[in-house]
Amino acid sequence: MKRTIFFGCICFLLLLSQGLSATETEEPQVKADAALLYDMEQNEILWEKAGETLMAPASLIKVLNILTAEPYVALNEEVVVGPLAETVYNGQLMGLKSGDIVKADDLLYAMMLLSANDAAVALADYLVDDISFYAILMDTKAWALGAVHTTSINVNGYSEEEQKTTAYDLAVIGTAFMSNQRLYKFPATRSHTLTWLSPEKSLDITNINKFLFSYDGATGLKTGTTAMAGKCLMATVSKDGRHYLAVVLNSSDRYGDCIRIMDYGFLHFQ
Repeated sequence: MKRTIFFGCICFLLLLSQGLSATETEEPQVKADAALLYDMEQNEILWEKAGETLMAPASLIKVLNILTAEPYVALNEEVVVGPLAETVYNGQLMGLKSGDIVKADDLLYAMMLLSANDAAVALADYLVDDISFYAILMDTKAWALGAVHTTSINVNGYSEEEQKTTAYDLAVIGTAFMSNQRLYKFPATRSHTLTWLSPEKSLDITNINKFLFSYDGATGLKTGTTAMAGKCLMATVSKDGRHYLAVVLNSSDRYGDCIRIMDYGFLHFQ
């Protein structure tokens, strides 16, 4: 009798452990058309859904814009805003006017926290007086990083038919951004005061990336939304000695998707 009870308990525990194992190994259920989990330390894909599918990037492409500019501009450099930035009127804006003088780092804060389209144009226009050529430079930078399926038509992520990238390319670009000692602080900043040197004024902004405020260890990275791209998000987390990046493209629940992807990663990978 005791032996029967003993073996019965063993069988029950085995069945229970198998049930838990099946639940724990279930892949994250995401609503995004394309999604990916990337280990930034190992440069390795941990999980993906349509990771190589060409998609519209929306404002996620601003990350590549900044990476392209970084070697050629000092953060405290005084930037004179050209007339092109003043022509930008769609989406989030910093409110730049032709002739304004601001420091380069405030353009970066505006792009990363506020997703300001005029700041993206102002930076590119300041460095190269030809936006189309700057977009080519962005692609050259992407290709040098190994993101070879990225095509930029503009510098701020406006919807254009040929403006495409992939979740994998964005993971590679995002990893390069977060590995840059001068840049990684920007997406982790929750709030900032933009300051104009001329005319003298200021603007308080708060990071619009809700993931930064809702996930333990979150360090960034960037939101993006257009009619063509849908709602997109690159999210980064550093905790327990691990550094993960999640990408979701065209999702009806981008923050929930990234939370589920990150939970899956921290549960299953060491």
